[in-house]
Amino acid sequence: MPTNAELAKRIEELEESFDNRVSQAVEAAVSSALSKLQLESASGNEPLQNEVAECQKSMTMLNVLVEQVKTELEELKAANKRLNARNKELESRVAELEQY
Repeated sequence: MPTNAELAKRIEELEESFDNRVSQAVEAAVSSALSKLQLESASGNEPLQNEVAECQKSMTMLNVLVEQVKTELEELKAANKRLNARNKELESRVAELEQY
């Protein structure tokens, strides 16, 4: 079972990873959309419908990623709470034993 420090570090890593992945996903979506918009504009096509579809697809993928990270973060927070409760129990038991 991981220690509180290990869980805290993992939570930090997840938060940082989440920020990085969100930034990368947004950057990729915007870059892709811009490229397609430029290509379609250059060829004289109406880009808006395709642009909207691409943005919706990117946003859906981004939302899935956000939900996955949120779920993992909540699981880690719950595990941390359980560990904190167990640590308190053990500290209490140690204090009892030290009295003897």
